[in-house]
Amino acid sequence: GIRMYGAGEDPVALIEGNISWGHRGADFQTKGGDLNQLGKVVRSIAPSGSMIARQATYSLMTTGNDHPSNILLDEEENLDLNREFADPQNLDFRLQADSRFRNAGPEGADKGPFPYEPNIFYVTPHGDDNADGLSIENAWKSLEHALNKLPPGSTLYVEGDANTNDTVLSVENDDENMPIRIRGRGTSPASITGALSIRQSHNIEFERINFTEGILIGDSSNLRFNNCQFTGSGSSIRAERVDGLRITHSIFSHFTTSALQAKDSSNVFLQSNIFDNTEGTAAEADQADTMLYSDYNGYSQSEQVWRIGGEELSLQQVQSEHDRYSNVITPEFEEEDQRLSLRNQASLATKGAFAGPLGVHRKFTELEHVLRLAGPFVHSVTDTTANIEWWVSGPTDIGLEWGTSMAMENTATSQTHRAGSFSLTGLEPDTDHYLRLTLDEPLELLDSAPAVETRDDSVVISFTTAAEASEPQTYYVATDGDDNNAGLSREEAWRTITHAAGQVHPDDTVRIAGGTYTESVRIRTTGEEGQPITFKALAGEKVILDGGGRTLDCAFYITNKSHLRFDGFYLYDFNHGSSNMPWSDEAGGNNGSFVLHGGDDIHITRCFHGRRTSGYIPGLLAATHSSNVMVRNCVITASMGGGISFYGCPDIRIENNVFLRNLIQHVSEAVNEPDQMIYMKNNIFTDNIPSKVTGSMFAVGKIESLVEKNNCYYLRLPKEERKMFMFYEPFAYERAARAYRVGVEFDEPPVIKERVQWSLPEYQQNDNPESGSIAANPRFKGAREMEGTDEAGDPLYVADRLAGKEGLDFPDLFATNPEVVERGIGLDPEAFEDFHFEK
Repeated sequence: GIRMYGAGEDPVALIEGNISWGHRGADFQTKGGDLNQLGKVVRSIAPSGSMIARQATYSLMTTGNDHPSNILLDEEENLDLNREFADPQNLDFRLQADSRFRNAGPEGADKGPFPYEPNIFYVTPHGDDNADGLSIENAWKSLEHALNKLPPGSTLYVEGDANTNDTVLSVENDDENMPIRIRGRGTSPASITGALSIRQSHNIEFERINFTEGILIGDSSNLRFNNCQFTGSGSSIRAERVDGLRITHSIFSHFTTSALQAKDSSNVFLQSNIFDNTEGTAAEADQADTMLYSDYNGYSQSEQVWRIGGEELSLQQVQSEHDRYSNVITPEFEEEDQRLSLRNQASLATKGAFAGPLGVHRKFTELEHVLRLAGPFVHSVTDTTANIEWWVSGPTDIGLEWGTSMAMENTATSQTHRAGSFSLTGLEPDTDHYLRLTLDEPLELLDSAPAVETRDDSVVISFTTAAEASEPQTYYVATDGDDNNAGLSREEAWRTITHAAGQVHPDDTVRIAGGTYTESVRIRTTGEEGQPITFKALAGEKVILDGGGRTLDCAFYITNKSHLRFDGFYLYDFNHGSSNMPWSDEAGGNNGSFVLHGGDDIHITRCFHGRRTSGYIPGLLAATHSSNVMVRNCVITASMGGGISFYGCPDIRIENNVFLRNLIQHVSEAVNEPDQMIYMKNNIFTDNIPSKVTGSMFAVGKIESLVEKNNCYYLRLPKEERKMFMFYEPFAYERAARAYRVGVEFDEPPVIKERVQWSLPEYQQNDNPESGSIAANPRFKGAREMEGTDEAGDPLYVADRLAGKEGLDFPDLFATNPEVVERGIGLDPEAFEDFHFEK
């Protein structure tokens, strides 16, 4: 939720138009001082929590804040949510026409966040076409009657089965910003039976609808289908002269010709769908450029995936342009009354876009909070390790217990928001083991490995470790590969790093061929001490991990995995958000292209992070509660926040790197306990951007934790003036440690005091006389031919120009200053002898 601390006589915060879906106490909370005006909350929703802000008006919550404009769900007698709101199960809390909250607020206003508007209509099997259709009690009966009465911007909710009677829908809606939405209501499936024709219609969205017969679309534009099912034979959707057809998170089955047939059409978008293409082709079009985008879909077989101009294409052929991260899957359907459900939905939970589910899924659940758990599942075992995974519907702490008997003497806790992962190491070979997942609250078990025991708050599974270790393997990944290959040679390479990450075992190596890989890789297996898992670029080939124009948050996502090596990558254009460390509930933090939590012995070497871009990108590394992390011979440039940020990470080593013109800080939020050492040696740090020159370059929690030696600082100001180091004084440290869960607990927020900021001479004199670091121009190799002075003859800060150099690469950042080279500061050129650099 949102917590605010402070005091004052005037309003200091306004929270307006928010939806909060929490389940742990207050969603919006204010504390401290004179709070009569603090934390105004207006037209917001917290349907599973309360708002403790003093001024909440025209809002919806469970209890508290009894302003006459608010809706307090727990204090309403005989309340039927489905009778009052448009679709509460799917978070649509707009009022029905005859809701008790109409005209019940101050001066006859409507209560709650949404004043009533007559633009939501309802169709039910028990309705009446002579009614106004504006509430469930006065719903229409006939879909045919409803479809052609919908004005722009309206919503039609369908409950149960509705028959089209072979209706032709024709809606002239030219406003792209006010689409017509036709949605299934609630959690029970809504079905449209009978053939449906859509002609000369524009800007219409269908969601949560089962179509039992085909749809014919002609001369239309901007049509969307999301979370829909199509079970008709022949072709499920036939589109002719349609511009802009978007189909996401839908399921196609029973089709015998094609799931989608697009003729004389353009801008077709397919994502996160399931195509059961056992009898027909998934998609058919006159020409390939009909498809604007298709990816992260699931096909039941790799053949007859597309038919373009009469030629059938396999998934491998399609992957040259589209569907690069789509998979061959085996959907297990259950069918009742022409409605489908997936028995193995949990196994498809992360194969869609952004590691989301394939096919139809529910984003929200009912207001009564029940955690839904899928898992635990055993991803893989070796003779001494086991990799466990699970998925949960909301943020919670998962308890783990394991051992060789039901006594399960080993315990751990894992903070989980959605996808959870934990690896057990040091296990006995060829031995039965038991593992229990526990929650502090009731759960609904969706699916798991075969369970030994299931209770209201826990589930136990068993597994057997291998009798002996497998032989170390070297696998290959290439942009022209196929994830159905063996992966054991360059000729039989896999297509994605993600696939490789799911196959490896301790002591295995993944060699990655040159090219661009737009993916966010979740590491699913752990290495062992002395047997790390290695991901490495092929010698002489440039491997680019690309964030797709900042649509992906990170390149590698690693939770509770250890003994890993990453070497030789270029990381470009990942997204800078407030945080992609979801296990931290309270810390905002920076994010990173590498995200680590709970691991040990992880090395990142020879990686080039960042390049000139028009938007904000994250740092190279964001790590929490991970030990023995090393970053060496890397370039970190253009990061929005900290180039490296971490907390609770003992023995982290930052060595022989170049930090080039990061926007605010180079190392930030380095909040370790005093005995959790930070080793920062032999690096080159250029200054921040000019507008941040008064800020620090390093933000460190405890001065005792930093071991800083033999670095070179290329500064904009004289070293005596540049305040580079910021250390937290005791109370400020405790505040930061509390936020980052580093060994400190408080009943009340501590008083915030000033932080210590030192220049390099002050730091060396006051705390670190053994530093040996210098302030000097490293004379980067790539800047030797750049002008060193401006037109007036004043020195230029050449790192600014170098940071914007097209094609900037490692050799450009080799130091040539004799003193810097002699001291072994910066990138080690000998470490890059197997790289191929373009001249």
